[in-house]
Amino acid sequence: MLVPFTLDPDVFSNTYTQDELYRHEKLIELWQQVGCFMVAGSSESGSRFYIALNDAPTAIRKRWQIALKQLRRSCCVVDFDPDENNESSEWISKLSNSVEVISLEATRAFCWGLPEDQYSITKNGVTEICRFGHESEAAIFKRARLLLNAPIEEGQSVHQVWVERFQQLALDSRTIVVTDRYALENFVKHRGAGYSGLERLMMELASLQKGKPRNLRLITGLPPEWSHTDLSQAVENIENFCVGLRGRSLRELQLFCGEGKIFCDHAHYRSIRFDDYQLFHIDTGLEPLAGERVKRTCPTSLLPWNHEVCKAYQKVEKEVLSQCRFKRHIPCQILSI
Repeated sequence: MLVPFTLDPDVFSNTYTQDELYRHEKLIELWQQVGCFMVAGSSESGSRFYIALNDAPTAIRKRWQIALKQLRRSCCVVDFDPDENNESSEWISKLSNSVEVISLEATRAFCWGLPEDQYSITKNGVTEICRFGHESEAAIFKRARLLLNAPIEEGQSVHQVWVERFQQLALDSRTIVVTDRYALENFVKHRGAGYSGLERLMMELASLQKGKPRNLRLITGLPPEWSHTDLSQAVENIENFCVGLRGRSLRELQLFCGEGKIFCDHAHYRSIRFDDYQLFHIDTGLEPLAGERVKRTCPTSLLPWNHEVCKAYQKVEKEVLSQCRFKRHIPCQILSI
């Protein structure tokens, strides 16, 4: 659902026009929706992207500077320097370990094999190259946008759901925040009867092969019939599960528990937030990750967390956290895979 992409620095050399500004605006809008911009280069100071951006027309430069502060980005060690005497296939091969889409200046796109009557083509069977200004026509971006508000369907493989909807979002995140009133209760109910959604999420996060270790924050409810002993037993079971996780990518589970009334009054929805970039509304919470097949169709939507549309959700999350009476940080033992 999240597309890692990079940009040919030569697009900043194009003559400034309102149409050219519009092309940049449309790419940044697509980035905000479903993208992770991969800055090519081992350091910002030496990256051709930043050198080119500093020389870009003022209106374009300022818009990119704002986007770079607000939107999801990461780095790929290989710098984008196709002016060296290398075949295009070599650069695509180098970049393909980090990016799925490469947006190219028109002349370079033609030189790299993109026909004039096409917006994009797939190279090396993996990475897609497209002409700058037409990123939304790239097949990978089209697929990601289709999934923005698409439901998770009954009968889908849980593994497919993880890979298609969550994996890339998780790979590029350091803090993942789950708001699901029933996550802890379902964890207890599933013990010994297949994996619950929470267990599956933690296992997948722990086994990710890229990025630094992540923190998982769970904001969940306490069933009204639970006693203090029931809560203590549930926490002990989670601690034992965390100790047994095999992987290097989950640092700790931050557990926040509150009474059900808090969720009825403030957070009558379920979601997963990935850093301060995306909020994934998921109608049935972590349920689609339970078991092997999705049990029922689940409406979803992906929203930009730092956009005006999420101001109310930001307020609700703070309110619910402040009213959670039980809090526990549970370390996840890091074992060899």
